[in-house]
Amino acid sequence: MSNSTGTVHSVAVERKEIPVCQDSKESFEDIIKTLEDENKGLQEHVKTQEGKIRGMENEIKTLNDRFNTVNKDLGELQRVNEKQRESEAINEEIVETLIKETNRKVDSELSLQEAINSITEECSSLKGSEASLQESIKIILDDLERVQNREIVLNETIKRYEDETDRRRESQMCIVCMTTELKVVFIPCGHLVTCSDCSRRVNQCPSCRQHITSRVNIFRQN
Repeated sequence: MSNSTGTVHSVAVERKEIPVCQDSKESFEDIIKTLEDENKGLQEHVKTQEGKIRGMENEIKTLNDRFNTVNKDLGELQRVNEKQRESEAINEEIVETLIKETNRKVDSELSLQEAINSITEECSSLKGSEASLQESIKIILDDLERVQNREIVLNETIKRYEDETDRRRESQMCIVCMTTELKVVFIPCGHLVTCSDCSRRVNQCPSCRQHITSRVNIFRQN
C-alpha cells in the first residue's frame, strides 16, 4: 500500500509539471518569434543602407564623369586661351568658375566617401548583431527541444499509469454487469467474480460453471 501511494504521488507531481513545461514552451516560442522579428528588421535595415551606398556610389560616378568633362572643357579653354589672347579676361573668368566647380566636386566626393564609410561600419555592426541573434535562436531552440522531449516522457509515464489504473479498476468489476465492484464469493468454488445484484441472478459460477450452493458477501476496507 505504501509503494502504491508513493507512485500515485510521484505521478501527481509529474502531472503538475506539465503546465510548467507547457508555459516554458510557449515562453520560448514567444522569445523566438521576437528574436526572429528583430532579425528580420535588422536585415531590412541592412538592405536599406546597402541601397543608400549604391546610390552614393552612382552619384560619385556621375561626379567623376562630370569632373572628366570639366577637365576636358578646361583643357579646351586653355588651348583657346593660348590662341585668343584678346579673350583672356573672359577665359580666365570661365576657368576660375570651372576650378571652383571642380573644388566643390572634390569636397562633395569626400563627404560622400565619409558617409559611405560610416554606413559600411554600421552594416558591419548590424551583421554582427544578426550573427548574435542567430546564435541566441539556436540556443533557445535546443532548450525548447529538451523541454519537448521531457514533455513526451512525462506524457508517456502518465499514459502508462492511467492504463494500469484502468486495468486494475476493470479487474475489480463484476464480470456480468461490468459496472459494479465485486462483492460475493461463490461456495464451493470460491470465485469472486460478481456483484451482489448479479450474484442473485445466476445459479452457476460464471467463471467455472460449477453449481452454487451458497454465497458469501465480502466487504473491502478502503
